[in-house]
Parts: sequence; C-alpha cells; structure tokens
Amino acid sequence: MRARHTETEGNPFFAQEVIRHLVESGALRREGDRWIGTRPLAELGIPEGVRDVIGRRLSRLSDTANEALRAASVVGREFELPELEAASGLARDALLDAIDEAVARGSPPRCREQRDASRSHTR
Repeated sequence: MRARHTETEGNPFFAQEVIRHLVESGALRREGDRWIGTRPLAELGIPEGVRDVIGRRLSRLSDTANEALRAASVVGREFELPELEAASGLARDALLDAIDEAVARGSPPRCREQRDASRSHTR
C-alpha cells in the first residue's frame, strides 16, 4: 500500500486505476480478505501517470471497442445509442459487441437508454 500511495501521490482516481491495472495484468490477486502481489515490487510495472494507466487498460481492448469509446468520449457522458452509431460509424451489432467488451473490462460508455450498457437494446 505504501508503494501504491507513493506512485499515485494519493490521487484516488489514479490509485483506483493502478489497482485495476495490477489486477487485470495479474500482478495483484485477492486471497481471502488480503491482496497479494504476484511479483516483486520492482517488477510490477506501475504506470507513471493517469494517461499511462488508462492507455494500458485501453490497449487490452479490441480496435473496435477503442473506436466506440473514442466516439463515446466525443458524444458526451451520456448518449442515445443512435448518436453513438452516427459518431462511430459502426454498425449496431458491432457497436453493441464493443460496448459489451468495454463493460466486461470495466470501461463502459453510458447510454441514456440503458445506463448499464447491457444488451437489452433492440437490434
């Protein structure tokens, strides 16, 4: 925990994203009520900044999911699915698959129609 605080300078968003990155990369795992590092601290590869940690997380997503997230970031915090379709240029099925992938990885865009971005949209 001291290393995490030192690396994140106490920034709660950055701290949360670093932990998420460490869990997703397999460097940190939960055993009961404790978090266990799977490698020595020097080998953990803690990202240097918020951009770096988010970039690493986005690099694990497909190109289509990244395209959908880029379009969502321009459209706004919440949007209607047709707005995202128009902004992304993706077909509805591809867009819904991309949203599912982002949700599964913890990077969901927020549709006004379905705030949890689940597949209950009409195809």
